[in-house]
Amino acid sequence: MKNYALKDWAAFNEVCGMPLRLGKYDAMATPADREALIQAIRSLGSDAAGVISKNTEIEFVEAASRQGGQVNTYQLLADFCNREMSKAILGQTLTTDTAGSTGTYSAAQVHALVRRDLVEADAQALAQTVREQLLRPLVGFNFGWDRPIPWFRFRFEEEEDLKTLAEVYRHLVEMGVPISLEHVAERFGIPVSQSGNKTIARGPARREEQ
Repeated sequence: MKNYALKDWAAFNEVCGMPLRLGKYDAMATPADREALIQAIRSLGSDAAGVISKNTEIEFVEAASRQGGQVNTYQLLADFCNREMSKAILGQTLTTDTAGSTGTYSAAQVHALVRRDLVEADAQALAQTVREQLLRPLVGFNFGWDRPIPWFRFRFEEEEDLKTLAEVYRHLVEMGVPISLEHVAERFGIPVSQSGNKTIARGPARREEQ
């Protein structure tokens, strides 16, 4: 059903908005004149030129959709195709298209997780291909075909909200949980001086202004 609908939509777009080419011929016109008129009307669609006799007439009737100009079927079809390609490749649309009321942050986050699942699946398939097609021949020709083959994997790191993580560490320190300074520096990528294994302590309480 969807395939038929797309074919009809594409066929409709070929003539949508184009003026109707209406040919008029005299009652005394010969079949040759009528055939020449038909050929001239058809050639006007692509060549924008034609030769007809004085006894015939070509009239252009503007389409109602073109006069109103409210619905752009060409843009709708292009947007639909873009969304379908995004779904086929990324599994979702909001990470590439946030136009309209559907482009909310929470929905985009969910769609980003869907995209990550597809990326991980593709990476696993690619890693298996590299192991079978590249590493296996290298090991076989150099060390023997009975040798074990090393595994090849891609490393994925989840994106962390550093602001939320900092709030968690702050609450833990306020509760008196000892946290290594080197551990916090490693999590946040902050360089620290090598002066012993220090811990983060709760800072002095601020005095309230009188």
